[in-house]
Amino acid sequence: MKGRERHDPKEQELKEELERLRSLFDGIDEPIYVSDPDTYEILFANKKLKETFGEKILGKKCYKVFQNLNKPCPFCTNKYIFGENLGKTYIWEFQNRKNKRWYRCIDRAIKWPGGKYVRYEMAIDVTEHKLSDEILREREELFRSIVENSHNGILIIDDNFRFIYVNDELSRILGYPKEEIIGQDFRKFLDRESKALVKDRYLRRQRGENVPSTYEFKIVQKNGNKRDVRIKSTVIKDRQGRVRTVAQILDITEHKLFEERLSTINMYGQKLNAAKSLKEIYRLTLDAVKKTLGFEHAGFLIIEKNVLRLAEYRGYPEPLDIKLPLNGRKGITVRVVKTGKPVCISDVRKEKAY
Repeated sequence: MKGRERHDPKEQELKEELERLRSLFDGIDEPIYVSDPDTYEILFANKKLKETFGEKILGKKCYKVFQNLNKPCPFCTNKYIFGENLGKTYIWEFQNRKNKRWYRCIDRAIKWPGGKYVRYEMAIDVTEHKLSDEILREREELFRSIVENSHNGILIIDDNFRFIYVNDELSRILGYPKEEIIGQDFRKFLDRESKALVKDRYLRRQRGENVPSTYEFKIVQKNGNKRDVRIKSTVIKDRQGRVRTVAQILDITEHKLFEERLSTINMYGQKLNAAKSLKEIYRLTLDAVKKTLGFEHAGFLIIEKNVLRLAEYRGYPEPLDIKLPLNGRKGITVRVVKTGKPVCISDVRKEKAY
């Protein structure tokens, strides 16, 4: 009789257990491998991992196959899953040196058929997610740079009238540091006449009513100065559905002053054409000078028989009678008449001709 071939029951059991693990891991569409923590040899690789790193990798060093290194990876996570950490799961992200893909790795020590604890890792490819995060981060940085460097003051107000964001320009316009603005009621920074207007527009816009998005009002700076501003605002909802007002503010103080001066000059021209005497021309001219240039002291001089005479003046408390010979050295205005050019003097007290 021929002898029967004997099979070791334990060996057969190990083979069956390995086959069950192979079937289980091959059904997972993420790279999975098992390696010996002492020798770093790959004991098992599922179908997905072999598609990524090659078929003939069993028995080879994991650091060579996956990272193209000649010695164990300096970032090896064995210390987080063996020893005192046995039984714990360690999750981390890393960019593979070989294929440049990003993976979220799930590491754990598991008992391998035969009783030894080995390294198990499943690597989830998160490259597209990482790229999306990077694009989003770049866009956020670009948006933040645009907002922070904007020539307009930009703000966000919550439904309790309080600032939750301001950029540097708004801080400059209000004359307060950011930390003294955030959390404050925005009405605190308005002058008395503007508070009712802005509050009414704000509440109506929050209710969804159709109100003008652009209008003008006055703000009060920390030093007490008032500034004219133009606001353009809109209402949005954040991710939690909370109502927020986003607005841009432009300081138009100088622009309004320019418009007022231009209007004064236009009016001056119209009145000048209708003037009936030199006396009226003097008065109209000095009025225009005061309104457009803001001078408190001004005079109107005319030439009479080689003498420059003060014909009309404003701002001086006592009567003045000034006559300056055009052939003399006294008088800054005399110099202007002689040269036909404007003269700018920072301190007349130091000017000999004054």
